Amino acid sequence: MFKDSFYYLDQSEKVGVSYQIGQGLTKAVAEKYFNIPWVAHFSVMKGDGYQFNGGGTVKKTIIQNSKKGKEPDLIGYDRRGQVHLFEAKGTSRNKMSDDNVQKAINQVSNYNSITDNKGNIQNFITRNACFFTYNNGFQGEIIDPPPKDSDVDYRGNAMGYIQCIYNYYHDFLRLDKKLKTIHELGRTWCGYIFSINDKKVFWGIDSSYRNFLSEQFNKKSKNDIRKMDKENVKKEIFDFMGESRTIHKPDINDYISVGNDGYILLIINNR
Repeated sequence: MFKDSFYYLDQSEKVGVSYQIGQGLTKAVAEKYFNIPWVAHFSVMKGDGYQFNGGGTVKKTIIQNSKKGKEPDLIGYDRRGQVHLFEAKGTSRNKMSDDNVQKAINQVSNYNSITDNKGNIQNFITRNACFFTYNNGFQGEIIDPPPKDSDVDYRGNAMGYIQCIYNYYHDFLRLDKKLKTIHELGRTWCGYIFSINDKKVFWGIDSSYRNFLSEQFNKKSKNDIRKMDKENVKKEIFDFMGESRTIHKPDINDYISVGNDGYILLIINNR
């Protein structure tokens, strides 16, 4: 639930906060319910040269809404290299308007697949409209839940997978003197320390992820990454990132958050 200070914000500021929280909650939903560790912004992938193909039909009609909506927010990749599409909507009101719900459905319904620069096509496994209200705690709803497990495995020809992985971890792959190392939960983590109000926070990545990915992407430009992705998706990356690395969290963990993507967020005030 928001603090009172949120409600004193200008409406344009509230929209910005709601947008960021909606994106974060959608990422959490993707990880928890879809087994999707990695997401990328639709617009970023488009800017990196990937095409998104229209022609889809509206999956569900709540109201007759002529607003097809602009591009959806996120695409996500599961550990099998299958690709999913997400639109996030958030509001601090008691209920999301039917108009915004239908607009979100339309936004993900517009697209069927992703294409690389060589014309290889991969269909979206799910296309999800995610809605969150923040007034009385965080509550959410998803339209287009994941299907039953399928025998399809896209390893070796997943469009945009390598680009997404590169963009997702890029800030931790470069040599940066600001990167610090800590030990937690039986692992070594590499990341950044910063302050939020009176809290000292560590945001980092499992060092095994960083060491592996730094080696794979060492001295490669964006054009090199695209070449890896469209000509020969490296089996080593699929094998390493495809493994599920379970992290046993402590019983009392209100100061720590660990994701299936190898990231950690840790309050370190008393360290």
